[in-house]
This record gives sequence, C-alpha cells and structure tokens, in this order.
Amino acid sequence: MDSAKRLLVSILGDNEHSDSFSDMEISAISEVGNILASSYVSSMSDFIKKEIQVTVPAVSIDMAGAILSVGLIPMGEIGDLALVVETELLYENREIEGYLFMLPDPGTIETIFQALGVEYS
Repeated sequence: MDSAKRLLVSILGDNEHSDSFSDMEISAISEVGNILASSYVSSMSDFIKKEIQVTVPAVSIDMAGAILSVGLIPMGEIGDLALVVETELLYENREIEGYLFMLPDPGTIETIFQALGVEYS
C-alpha cells in the first residue's frame, strides 16, 4: 500500500494519508496498471513473435493471498502457472515497487518459456 500511495502522490500530487482509496485514486492506479501491463505484454509478444490477447487489468487492494486466489482459482481450471513480473519505477528520487501477475493459458505459457529458455513440463 505504501508504493500505491507514493505512486498517487507522484501522479495526483495528493498527500493524504488515508488507509482507503478514493474512486479517483483507484482509477489512477488502474490506468498505470493498464499502461504497464500493455507495455510488458507488447514486449513479451515481440519477444516470442506471437500475438498475445489481454484482458483489462484489475486493481485489488487486499492481502497478497486473497488477491492471488481471486485470479488463480478460476485459472486453475485451465492451468496452474503464472508469470510474476516484479517492477520498480523511479521518479524524482521516489521508488515505487509493484508486481504484475500474468495468467496466460497453458499454450501461451509454454511458448513464453521456450522463448526464454526455461524448461517446462
């Protein structure tokens, strides 16, 4: 949550120290997530030389286990692997850390792993 608040200060100039997020703040976080996800997926698509279809990213504010279960439980019917991208943004001496969880279908993840030289079974 600290990183999210630092991100919001950088974007909105808002310095309020509340434990909750306003609709505007959630919208700003969502838009940054959309931009980052699009950038990562575009790079991944270029790297593996295949088109990757994406869904609109979601914003969740909760404990890590709760957030992961929401995305991973439905995907468990299709596959059981996720790609996790740890990212760090630096802006005016501020470090903003975050994680991007990509939940590709099994065929796509196999292609990605092959392109990365990662063994997959």
